[in-house]
Amino acid sequence: MLLLTIAALCAGTAARARNATTWRAVIHPDDRVRLLGLWPAWTSAKAKAIVHGETADWAALGRLADPAAAPDGAWPAAGTYRCRVVKLGATLPGQPDVTPLRDFPCTVTDDDGVIGFAGHNAFQSSTGRLYPDGERMVFLGAMTLRGDMSQFAYGADPDRNVVGVLERIGPARWRLALPWPRFQSTLDVVDIVPAS
Repeated sequence: MLLLTIAALCAGTAARARNATTWRAVIHPDDRVRLLGLWPAWTSAKAKAIVHGETADWAALGRLADPAAAPDGAWPAAGTYRCRVVKLGATLPGQPDVTPLRDFPCTVTDDDGVIGFAGHNAFQSSTGRLYPDGERMVFLGAMTLRGDMSQFAYGADPDRNVVGVLERIGPARWRLALPWPRFQSTLDVVDIVPAS
């Protein structure tokens, strides 16, 4: 019964998100606060890296860790990509403040103007929708952990919601900045490049 309820809730939420023309019509109030806190997430994460002597690690990320590096609003075309998450600003004592993780496959889809993003690593997946928003795109998605019985949709469980901003930072390179994730870090940054 619980699985049926979750499935119905996910289906209803997904339908509302698909029919919305703007992220503002769909976003949960708590996620709006997280999204508005993107700049403080950048500054807090960098301050932690400086305090803990990880300035060189931060600098080595180049444009990926430069919040002002966004040349224009050219969006990624539908297709397969290679993604890598860098966790910035640890929230657990003793953890590094700049933590690059392994590459994983991700995809961008275009279903009649509805732009989707999905990334899957060994431990979790994040799927959702990208909404054009001026020079950037806003991502509203959900995290599903390995072992979950079904894929979560944005809004089905507020603790699984993932929000962020996608910007182009190079000719064929994009950055998805996810402020204030629920676990481990102050800011997660996804480096997105074509798979080929």
